[in-house]
Amino acid sequence: MENKADQVLSIKVMRLSRPLFTQCDPHHLEFFYLTDTKPSAETDCYSLVHADHDLDMTLSSRHGLLLPQSFGTIYLGETFQSYLRVQNVGSFLVSNISIKADLQTAAQRLPLTKKKNNVTLDQLEPQQSTDDILSHEITELGTHILVCEVSYQVGLGEVMTSSRYYKFQVLKPLDVKTKFYNAESDDVYLEAQIQNTTLDKPLCLDKVTMEPSSLFKVQAGWGTSWSNASQLFGGIVNIVQPGEIRQYLHCLKPKQDVRGNLRLLRGESNIGKLDLTWRTTIGDRGRLQTSQLQRMVPNYGDVRLTIQELPNPVKLYEAISFVCKITNTRMKRLYSLERRFNRDEDFTRKYDTVVKEYIGLDHARLLTTEQLWKESSKTWYLPHHGVVSPSCSTTKVRVIFDGAAEYAGTSIKQNLLRGPIFSLACSVSYYASEGT
Repeated sequence: MENKADQVLSIKVMRLSRPLFTQCDPHHLEFFYLTDTKPSAETDCYSLVHADHDLDMTLSSRHGLLLPQSFGTIYLGETFQSYLRVQNVGSFLVSNISIKADLQTAAQRLPLTKKKNNVTLDQLEPQQSTDDILSHEITELGTHILVCEVSYQVGLGEVMTSSRYYKFQVLKPLDVKTKFYNAESDDVYLEAQIQNTTLDKPLCLDKVTMEPSSLFKVQAGWGTSWSNASQLFGGIVNIVQPGEIRQYLHCLKPKQDVRGNLRLLRGESNIGKLDLTWRTTIGDRGRLQTSQLQRMVPNYGDVRLTIQELPNPVKLYEAISFVCKITNTRMKRLYSLERRFNRDEDFTRKYDTVVKEYIGLDHARLLTTEQLWKESSKTWYLPHHGVVSPSCSTTKVRVIFDGAAEYAGTSIKQNLLRGPIFSLACSVSYYASEGT
């Protein structure tokens, strides 16, 4: 790279942003008294010029506009724009010019010049210049560095390069906290708390919407509806001052085709994403989208009771009729094993081999439909699952039977006679219980 004093091409970068409001001190107009004496032409001209200047300063607004003095701070979700100018400040023709602008973040380096590659020019005459507008939507926090590089050739000499680096910080304008509530009706309520974390920048929230996952839909009438914004936030425009908090509640309902599929709903932890758009007081727009929001999968116990129909309103001291639904949820261990079968073909194949080996050794047998539904005090359903042992030379997948699984306050392990610990004897007991 050549010395700055010897550079033929000059690189200048200016961030494109709207000016800021600033508070100006008021100026007071001095009094000018008219006298009976006739002033000279020079004195009259001087008085009129200064009186007009003071009058302008007096009648101007107390709020002025301040142009940005540096790259300053930009907030996550805003669009970074800058003006790049390359000028030939020498007295010779410059040829084979290549201009490149990248944005370096902590995780990646993003090209900003057009067509995602270098801008190439054949030549620049003395004092001639070329310019470009760089634009990028900011999606990462932390330190960002705008790297501008230009290579060129003077006459038939060697190729020269010149670089400029501009560093700026990206801060988080909004802090989002969420909380989920799983209703017995399979509805999911999302409470979102949004806080303006800037130091001195009021933000106007234009939209706070929920983009649900494939199993859910957002119920109409919930979330953001600005028809009653004046009652909610004291004005039609939702201005959030620095440090202030807004809270939103979204209701997500399962889609009609999956509402009855309890197994599918219980296995879905991803709910969706929050999409936020805002504007600054001067009109700059910003947009943020959260990552996939995840809820805790609801645990309803052995039996689940849901209300299907309920009269509304009801009267005191009068009997009411309602429709409820009772669901046996003891199949959750089986559903968990089935989900693993669906997503891991190799595990399914090895598991199937082990079970067939049990049947071949008469450690287990298939039950008919009549035997399956025949009630007996000697019947016990023993849940099982697979454990993968990659380092094992004989059996890569072992089937583990859970003798400690309880039903109605007891388990098969609690009802076995205690004696010497022999793994073979315990295994035979478990298999015998499985086959009865």
